[in-house]
Amino acid sequence: MNAGTVIFARLGCDGGYSFDIYRLKHDEQLPAVGLRAKVRTKMGSFYVGAGEQVIGEDIGPSTQYGGLLFAIPAGNYEVEIQLEEASGHLKVYFKKTDEEAGNDFTDSPALFV
Repeated sequence: MNAGTVIFARLGCDGGYSFDIYRLKHDEQLPAVGLRAKVRTKMGSFYVGAGEQVIGEDIGPSTQYGGLLFAIPAGNYEVEIQLEEASGHLKVYFKKTDEEAGNDFTDSPALFV
């Protein structure tokens, strides 16, 4: 995660989650109320879904059991993830950035209190 190649976030419990994905324009601001990280994509795609579907070893994530793999221009992005605890609904915001991807997490990020 600190290398800027992936974001994992603890959601508090297992189960299904619904989510919306937002791609912000360069001049739009992130909401600043959720978990933030900087990530990069060299291939031009991102996966949003269960962490256990992220394989590794140069094998991409699987959408066989859910999640979404979507195309987005290659580059560095600021990402913000918000969890509406009452509904379990996630909002995921992507905004292209000129800054290098990289983070300073000291623990696994969590989206619950």
